[in-house]
Amino acid sequence: MPNITIRDLPEEVLNAIKQKATANRRSINSEILCGLESIFGNPQQNKRKFLAKVRQLRGEVNREIYLTEEELVRAKNEGRV
Repeated sequence: MPNITIRDLPEEVLNAIKQKATANRRSINSEILCGLESIFGNPQQNKRKFLAKVRQLRGEVNREIYLTEEELVRAKNEGRV
């Protein structure tokens, strides 16, 4: 695999990477790789993940959110004081 060198990395950015790596129990290198993969990962895989999440969220939505005609009329009338 190719290697890269990052020059002039601001100290606060390095500290943020270190903190995140520690929180995720990763090395600094692994944390940077995970971040880059999440940004530049396989676009098709990212689309599939996104669509899977959309389907999951749709399944979690309460389908009984529709109002009856009676509830709509009552809500309209209550709004007209």
